[in-house]
Amino acid sequence: MEFVLVIAVIFVLCKIFGVNDFYLYMGALGLVELMIVGMALLFIYFCIRLMFSKGRKAEFTHFDKRESEKMPFTVAYYKIDGEEYPCVFPSEIVFTDKMYRQNKKCTVMYNKRMNAVFDIWAIITCLVGLVCSNLAVIETVYIFFMMQIE
Repeated sequence: MEFVLVIAVIFVLCKIFGVNDFYLYMGALGLVELMIVGMALLFIYFCIRLMFSKGRKAEFTHFDKRESEKMPFTVAYYKIDGEEYPCVFPSEIVFTDKMYRQNKKCTVMYNKRMNAVFDIWAIITCLVGLVCSNLAVIETVYIFFMMQIE
């Protein structure tokens, strides 16, 4: 919320001091570009972590909040060789009974460094997020340079 307030104050000050609208648009586009690049870097990080994970047979056990995290997200827990590990990404809220089935063996990618697993839904999220965020970076860079030319 504070971020939006700071942006609004900067926008009003720029209008008071007579900054051209073109520069305000370029600044807004630059901010959007930074956020999209950050999102792409996040998906690249998780895809690299996924590449260094090992496939293991696991069984879905339950949903719970991660113990060491301050984030209030619920994650799926999987049991591998008697140990429970959380999924990297938060679980879905809808269709949980269709996506996560108790007492059913599945293959997950276990990452030892993160002490967490990538289930099929996290893998799909990583791959689709990587493709879409990189396409968004390319498109916003293209728009940025097209605005520079005009």
